[in-house]
Amino acid sequence: LSKVRGFTIIEMVIIFGIVAVISTTLIMSLHTGEQQILLFKGQARLVSVSSRAKSLSIATFGESGVPCGYGVHFEAPNFFIFKDSAADCQSADRKYTESSDEALPNESFQLDPRIIFDIGTTLRDIVFIPPNPTVIINGTPDQVNAEIVLKTINNDNQVIIKVNRAGQISTQ
Repeated sequence: LSKVRGFTIIEMVIIFGIVAVISTTLIMSLHTGEQQILLFKGQARLVSVSSRAKSLSIATFGESGVPCGYGVHFEAPNFFIFKDSAADCQSADRKYTESSDEALPNESFQLDPRIIFDIGTTLRDIVFIPPNPTVIINGTPDQVNAEIVLKTINNDNQVIIKVNRAGQISTQ
């Protein structure tokens, strides 16, 4: 008679256990990768919007009838580009004021719901003033840097965008 060979129950349990551990590890790494991709997309969008406001400010310098500057206003989870308007640019408030400043059409954005701003209670506006551009943060020329932190909702990962007074936009 021929002897039939196969796996024992113990060998099958061990194989299923190994497959379960490998599957769990793979799923967790895919989830972490998805969160990183969401953060980097949000970071890229914020850098792009800030750079656009800076470019608009530089491009309009010297033209007549242009705003005193362009800025980015933050109201979590939304942010948008606005014109800093005033009759006299010397007396402009250098921050978004709903009654006097104009949000640009098609320049309003929203973060993915799985990402949140961590800008504290102080950061509301970054305004680029031509020609350099000089950057005014929250309407006060004393503030040197703006730091925007994007986090996942469960706070596992984060990325940072910094804007300094000289208009340099950097990421970490």
